[in-house]
Amino acid sequence: MVNRPCRLFQYGLYSKILEALTTTDYSVVGFTLNKSNHKVALILHEVYAEHSNEFVISVASANVLLLNEVANSKFCGNLARDSLVGWVDDDHVLIVELVGHTNVITKVNTVYGYRDILLHQTFPLGSVSFTVLDIEKTKVLFTYSSFNPINDTCQQGLAYFDLNNLKDIHIVTKPRQNDLLDVRVEEFSLDGSKYRGILIKPRHKPSTCIVAIIYGKKPVVITFDKLVFNLTQLGLSVLLVDYSRCLGALYEPPGKSLQFLGENDVKRIHEAVLETKTRYDYKTVVVLGQSYGGFLAAHLISRYPETYKAGGLINPVIDFTTLAQETDAPDWCFTETGHEYDFSFPPLPDPALREKWSAASPVHLVHEVRCPVIIAVGEYDVRVPCTQGTYYYKYLRSRGVRCSLLKYPDEHLLDKPEVFADCFLNIAMLFLSVA
Repeated sequence: MVNRPCRLFQYGLYSKILEALTTTDYSVVGFTLNKSNHKVALILHEVYAEHSNEFVISVASANVLLLNEVANSKFCGNLARDSLVGWVDDDHVLIVELVGHTNVITKVNTVYGYRDILLHQTFPLGSVSFTVLDIEKTKVLFTYSSFNPINDTCQQGLAYFDLNNLKDIHIVTKPRQNDLLDVRVEEFSLDGSKYRGILIKPRHKPSTCIVAIIYGKKPVVITFDKLVFNLTQLGLSVLLVDYSRCLGALYEPPGKSLQFLGENDVKRIHEAVLETKTRYDYKTVVVLGQSYGGFLAAHLISRYPETYKAGGLINPVIDFTTLAQETDAPDWCFTETGHEYDFSFPPLPDPALREKWSAASPVHLVHEVRCPVIIAVGEYDVRVPCTQGTYYYKYLRSRGVRCSLLKYPDEHLLDKPEVFADCFLNIAMLFLSVA
């Protein structure tokens, strides 16, 4: 479980004895047994790991509680949950992680705690995102999406590499150039800080409208998911921007207030949108955000009503004051604003903290919204309950804003096929109507 105290137990089928391998100080995200089944490698979050980005890799032997802590690593936000640990042999584990846009592969000696960084660079395939599927001794199997700006080619496929020769990538599936999309890596700068975005355009269709898609705390990588692909096939261009929070503590020091971080994120995205609109002479801009991305999208349509002509909000965070009382992760509201959270005795927010939450929330700018908005919520969402989007819908309607509310029998991601299809079609139709 990510960011929740939980324990890993072992149960003897013959002895009938149940023993704890971890304490409640951590959250067990993943574990794997070595080949002889006498050691287990654990990925342990500290309780606030999803927010403070602290991570621990530990090894336990049978009947021994956390025999030795062998490695400490810093990860980027939610990417930690996508990292993988696997056994190379009975004494060595391999940790594969993605930090910002850098791929890091570390080999750890579980006996002495020695660490050997095998790879710390942009992946040999070029500008690429990859997802590790499995580790078998010295071989790592992964899927990838790559972009080569030199010859403007986009490829996806299945591949593996051997730890003994990291530069030799073995492609399992024949890579195919994506001739439907024109992908460009864009560079931006704000207040002396450089960051990047990815612009994805339909290659064979003229496009005058750009969709700024903001995922919730997800870094921008070369990706062709169904949302991006379907929008481009309708003749819309898509812009993905690396905002500060999605890149984690490596890019923004922890402990700053949410109000500051929210301001910085909004400014980064808006500056990237304006730059891209000018560079490629787009006529219309719309925005689509999910979860924390919906929080930022709601800020954008209210702060810059002259720029954004439509908004799509999927399970958006609208008001932190009420969210802290409804979500299954109230600690997120506290830790994002630099406050500690005690799981054994949940604190009540004081008036000063409530004021900070209110100032950071887009709900207090609802009167500035001018563009049509579609809000999609999952009625079974416990992370960002549907009341967040429902209240925002009522606030907008009461102020005469053209707004629709889509409520689905789904959870936070709205990823059931029938739910995604209906949600996408409604939002796409809105975007096309203003393009």
